[in-house]
Amino acid sequence: MCASAILQGEPWEISNAAVDPRTLLNPLVTGSLGLRFYLGIPLTTNDGHNLGTLCAIDREPRHATPDQVATRQDLAAVVMDELELRLCDASGRPGRTSPPARRDSRCSSPKRRRDTPGRDELQPPDPDPRCNRSIAPTGTKR
Repeated sequence: MCASAILQGEPWEISNAAVDPRTLLNPLVTGSLGLRFYLGIPLTTNDGHNLGTLCAIDREPRHATPDQVATRQDLAAVVMDELELRLCDASGRPGRTSPPARRDSRCSSPKRRRDTPGRDELQPPDPDPRCNRSIAPTGTKR
């Protein structure tokens, strides 16, 4: 299913894989796992290449709410920011210098703090001295 989701430019949801024609023969559906729900969010680079997917699966059929999809998109953006920072660290050159256009609506909000226990505690973006640029914030307060 991830192979199909990576080809999409948007979230790809299978609400009930047991009856969806795209997944009827998939071994994860027909086998002992009995997968029923799948939500895949493409992990997309700044220049538009899909590297993989961030996935959620379940054995029960379900529909993801818009808030659940948005939260997973935010998490996928954090994953990509971390990957791009690793690229920056490894090469000494900047990775992502600006976020993808589809994330622009979230770019003006602060990022989540990792060193505090509260999920909704926010801070402004910090400059990244390794790349001589600012890290684009990816989280939104819900």
